[in-house]
Amino acid sequence: MILKHFLLYSDDDEGIAEVDKNLSFQSRCITSLYERCFSKFHTTEIKQINIFCVKETPKPNLTIIDGFCDVEIHYDVVGFFKLDDQKKRSNTR
Repeated sequence: MILKHFLLYSDDDEGIAEVDKNLSFQSRCITSLYERCFSKFHTTEIKQINIFCVKETPKPNLTIIDGFCDVEIHYDVVGFFKLDDQKKRSNTR
């Protein structure tokens, strides 16, 4: 299998109609950058990595189902949405 996709998600997303409140949409340019590098990675089980940004303590293990690898990380998405566009680009919290 070739790793092809990388996406960011959040429980705080308010649907695609609210573009300014959708982490997947706002992070698409950076996840696309990662995907361009992925074409070189051959894996036995994973074709897509889904990063879920959570408020509480993330689950320490990976879940792999049908080639989709789900990972949880702790991240303040609400705080990210409050930043102006320039600060979002440079935010490394």
